[in-house]
Amino acid sequence: MDTFSAEMVSEGFEFCPGTYLEISVVQIHENPQFNFLNKVTSVGELELEIFGSDQHIGLRTESQLPLEGEGRAGVCQFTSSGFIDLDIIGRLIPGENNQPNLLFFGQCDTSVQSKPPCGDFGMIPLEKKIHVVIPYKDGGSFEWDWKNQNVGVSGSSKWTLHIPCDN
Repeated sequence: MDTFSAEMVSEGFEFCPGTYLEISVVQIHENPQFNFLNKVTSVGELELEIFGSDQHIGLRTESQLPLEGEGRAGVCQFTSSGFIDLDIIGRLIPGENNQPNLLFFGQCDTSVQSKPPCGDFGMIPLEKKIHVVIPYKDGGSFEWDWKNQNVGVSGSSKWTLHIPCDN
């Protein structure tokens, strides 16, 4: 895979300190057979740490975002909570018109737990490999929707890059 890292570093390129990702996630777990619905959301900011040198420079984060939501199991209403654990690395890659993009790759693990009065039962934890490309500019973003029919889970995500020193 071509990267900009070696060329840009040799030309004096540096990542901007304080760069972060703003993430918004909605996850819906639905099982009509049991009249079950749980909708959870998570919104947060992930600070990106600059790491490496020479050809291996990049951005990374190991962060946890809280999830919260509500749902129903039959006639019983409940609340739910959980976490999204993200372990991701960002590398510069060529984009359109020779402008850099950030390729984020890594792992996203999601787990959700319900709270009484309906009983204390767990939800199916989701694990997802991350492969997201975002233009390397302030406000660059990537959005996607997903659906897994096998476990009745769907959702959407939006990742927005914030670069404080971008003009």
